Amino acid sequence: MAIYVEDITRFGATRELNEPTMNILKTEFKINNLGEVSWILQIQITFTNDGITLSQMTFIDKILIRFSMQDCKPASAPINSNHQLRAMEDQDKRTDALAYQQILGSLMYLVTGT
Repeated sequence: MAIYVEDITRFGATRELNEPTMNILKTEFKINNLGEVSWILQIQITFTNDGITLSQMTFIDKILIRFSMQDCKPASAPINSNHQLRAMEDQDKRTDALAYQQILGSLMYLVTGT
């Protein structure tokens, strides 16, 4: 069972396990059963005979568009392994701290989701 604020998502191997749980919850809380889950917290959930698949591709696309990276090219490493780092000089362009924090927060949410 996954609970986020007032949303509850429950998973079970069989309907026989799920129904008693729902009946217990109904005695204590007002519950609306919205059927089989397909999205929760920016995660797409797909059920197949082989199991459950979780995908955050839609959220990844939103992040890329938000930070104007939708046309970026994939790389195996974020920087060339032979790149020499140097101290920043006054004329160097400074990074916008808020934008950096927003990008980092989005990526952290992404990796903790699945």
